[in-house]
Amino acid sequence: MGRHRYLKFSQMLVLMIFIAACSTATRYRTQDFEGSPKSMPGEMVKIYSTRNAPSPYNILGTVIVTADVGDDPTDALKDLRREAAALGGDGIVDTRMEVAYGYWSTALRLSGYAVKFK
Repeated sequence: MGRHRYLKFSQMLVLMIFIAACSTATRYRTQDFEGSPKSMPGEMVKIYSTRNAPSPYNILGTVIVTADVGDDPTDALKDLRREAAALGGDGIVDTRMEVAYGYWSTALRLSGYAVKFK
């Protein structure tokens, strides 16, 4: 069992080394919030793993970022913050991280709800 895990890990490591870097980001504005998006710097956007935040908020839309596992994960977080800021958000709640295993590559997917605190 240990040898099998070692071989799988070795294969994944080699695969990550040879995968070309590729990432995408997108955002979807919901229609249930009427307000003008006032963009702020992405580094100011706060990220929360649950829907519980320190103050009430309105959901602006969904933000999604995908990146190759070989990429720096902090870049994916920066992209997620930038997408939320582009919607006018100052926070992201219910943040999720998923790892998808494909035939040629392994992808990291971050998603959450961009919110504007009241």
